[in-house]
Amino acid sequence: MGFWMTLGRHDWTEVHALLDHPHGLRGGLRRLYDAWGESLRELESAHTTRTWDAIHILLTGCENDDAKGVPLGPAPARDVVMGGLVLTGGTSRLNTPILLRPAEVRAVDAHLRGIDLDALIRERYPLLLEIGPYSFHDHDGSDMVTRGWLAEDVEVLRGFYARAAAAGNAVIKDIS
Repeated sequence: MGFWMTLGRHDWTEVHALLDHPHGLRGGLRRLYDAWGESLRELESAHTTRTWDAIHILLTGCENDDAKGVPLGPAPARDVVMGGLVLTGGTSRLNTPILLRPAEVRAVDAHLRGIDLDALIRERYPLLLEIGPYSFHDHDGSDMVTRGWLAEDVEVLRGFYARAAAAGNAVIKDIS
C-alpha cells in the first residue's frame, strides 16, 4: 500500500494548551504527541495517496531528503508536506506527526491559493520525471501527472488548508 499523508485540523486553543508545558516546548510537544489520536479533538481530516513526495517536489522544486531531517525548499511551499514541528523531537519526518501552527497554516493557504496549478505542473513535470518521486510511476508505465492524481491531491490540500486557515486551526500531518 505504501506511504500516504494524513492531515488533521485541530482547535488551536486546545493545541496551545497542550504545548504550554512547564518544561518548555519539548515537554509540550511530547504532551501534544500523547494526546494526538487519543484525547485531542480532530475537527476534520484529509488524506492524499502516495503523492506526498511528488507534491513536495512540485511545490518546492527540491527533492525530499528525509535523512537530513530538515525539509528542503522555501517556506511556505515546504510546509505543505514536510515543514513544521516534529512532535516526537526527532529529525525524521516520516512515521511521525508534524505540527503547523495557525500562522504557518495561513501562509500555506495563501501560497496554495496563489499557484496556477496547471502551469506549475507543466513547468515541473520534467523535474518530476528526472527525480522519480516515491511511487510516481504506475505499473503500466503511466505516472501521477498523466493519471491526474497529482493535481487531484493538490486540490484536496488546497481545500483543506483553506478551511483550516479560515478557522484559525492548527494542522497535524503524518506520512506513514
